Formats: sequence, structure tokens, C-alpha cells
Amino acid sequence: MSGAPPLVALVHGFLGTPDDWDPVRRELASRGLPDATTVDLVECAHDPECAAALERAARLDPDALADVDGAPEVPVGGREHADAACAASHDVAAHSRIGEDGLDALAAGLDRRIGAAWRDAARGGRQVVLCGYSLGGRVCLALAGRALAGIPSAQSACIVIGADPGIGEAHERSLRAGRDRAHAMHLRDDPAAFLASWYAQPLFASLRTSREYDAVVARRRAALEDRRVRDAWSLILDACSPGRCAPRWSVAAELGHRLAFVYGALDDKFAAVARRIHAHSPRTPTIPVPGAGHAAHVEQPKACADAIASIIAAPIPSHP
Repeated sequence: MSGAPPLVALVHGFLGTPDDWDPVRRELASRGLPDATTVDLVECAHDPECAAALERAARLDPDALADVDGAPEVPVGGREHADAACAASHDVAAHSRIGEDGLDALAAGLDRRIGAAWRDAARGGRQVVLCGYSLGGRVCLALAGRALAGIPSAQSACIVIGADPGIGEAHERSLRAGRDRAHAMHLRDDPAAFLASWYAQPLFASLRTSREYDAVVARRRAALEDRRVRDAWSLILDACSPGRCAPRWSVAAELGHRLAFVYGALDDKFAAVARRIHAHSPRTPTIPVPGAGHAAHVEQPKACADAIASIIAAPIPSHP
């Protein structure tokens, strides 16, 4: 393998910006990992090809995807449902193949931005690492299913932070798709109220006590003043809803030791997802970040960078 440091691509989550990763990037550089680049998902969504694909994906029928790459029968617990959800759209013929949903639209946009550098680095013998948080982790998982296929396992890894491979149960999928469509409409029509309600969720309880919280919300508020940004996030929220995207559980199993799942130790929901991932794919390491909730990279950037660096430095298992 090349003596050059690994090339790491960092992908932010919903409403995020590349700046969210700055503390982690500094920590990674101090650990001998200076080549960590960031990707802006909103810029990907503004690409005409990606935008058109997201529009198509927003019209997918969640019921048609219920049995595609379904999740294993292992209890997760803790998943919350909305008390009411608007009806999912059924205005186009349903599609059920992976490759046609919102995650794939963003994954294709991500590939257009980093794919050439990624493949050049791999051909040069460098290790390449996809790392994404929440929505960004789901996009990385969608891309990894294709992008890592031609790269030797010793040279590639996918790290997801607080990201769920997906929902397989039909009723739960329909509820989630409807809830996210309602959220998307709220975001488009009243971004200030949406932002307040979004970060009031129990999932972000520990983030709200973090010293970084005010800065995070300020960045979100400033970005959402731009109507194009607001519309992009609204479309992404609808098209990339876990209720409207095919689950990636089989992708997680196929990646095996190439995939690592990182989660905040205080994040009960994703600690349960970690247990489910381990049950489904025992070769996939699951690593808690101490003192962090869902936004582990923001709340505890040093500990999060420690987790990322340890995954990259870990010896490659002898089995395929």
C-alpha cells in the first residue's frame, strides 16, 4: 500500500454544512490524517441531474419498497412514530429497485464530486475512506455498495455515524414517509419554526446542552434564509426519507469489516441500531463515542476523531 495518508471524505447530515466537520478535521490532522475533505450535500442537490433524480424519488411509493433489502427480524425498540402523518404520494408507478431512490440520487451526486479523486487515490495504492453522519452516513452507505466493489478491502472503508440502514416494515415505512413529507412542507413554509421544532426532538437532547449548540443553530438559520437552500433541504428530506428509500441492510452485511458503525454513547436510539447491526453483520465493528449523543462529531469531536482514526488504523481481518 502507498505510504501516503488515507484520503477521507466527510459528509454532513441533514441541515448540516461542511463547517460542522472543522473540529474533527483538525483532530484528524493531528493524528496524521491531513487529507480529510468535506462535501456539501446541498451543492450536490443543486446539480441538475441530481435535482431531477430527487424529484423522481420524492414520488416513490413507500409500500412498493417494503420488502426490498428488508431489515432483519431483530428488535430495535425506541423508534418513534408521529401521531399523524400526511398520506404518501402514489402519483407515479412504484419502483422497487435500489438505484432509483433519493439516497442513490445524492450518492450519484457525491460520486460526481469525489469519485475521480477517490479512484485515482485507490489506483495509487492509497487507502480511501467514506465517513458520513446521519443522512450523510446513509448516503455513504448507498455509495459504498457500488464504489468499494472494485477496490481491495485493505484499501477501503465506510464509516457511518448515527445512521440507520433503513426500515423494512411496511406500516412503519408509510408512517415515516408521511411524517417526513409533512416536515418537508413545514421547512419550506416556515423555516424558523421548523428549525426550533427539529432541534427540540429528544434525539438532540445532549446537543442542546453542548457549548456548540448555539453556533450550530446559527449556521442552520443563516443557511435557511436562502430560498434555494431551503428548497433543496425540503426536497432532500422528502426524497431521502427512510420511509421512501430502500433499506441497505444487505449492503451493510456485504461490506462486513469494511463498514464501521459509530454512535454517541448517550444516543439510546442508535445504540439500539448498533446492536441490530451487530446481530445482522457480526464482522462490522460498532463503536460508541463517550459523552456524546446523536451529533457525536459536534458534541465530542476529539473522541469522534479517535474513533475514526482507530478504525482506519485497525488491522485488516484475515477473512474476506
